Amino acid sequence: MTNSAIRKDIHKAIDTIKDDSFLKAVHVIISDKMEQEEDYTLPGKPMSISTLKKRVKAAREQVKRGHYTTQKNLEKEAAKW
Repeated sequence: MTNSAIRKDIHKAIDTIKDDSFLKAVHVIISDKMEQEEDYTLPGKPMSISTLKKRVKAAREQVKRGHYTTQKNLEKEAAKW
């Protein structure tokens, strides 16, 4: 079965499912997958300049707010592994 056929089958199935809890579970799975794909650049797919600039700006703001870990703390944490 091709990916296109699988997608069509899933769309049809979603439209006919009456179980709300099952639909919510499927929604969680799909949402988690979408977040993973948004958060990470996959091999072969370059990050845009605007995305890079946004991430750098956000990282700098986190550091200004004190949300970072020092090398010393990372070494202490790693020693516990």
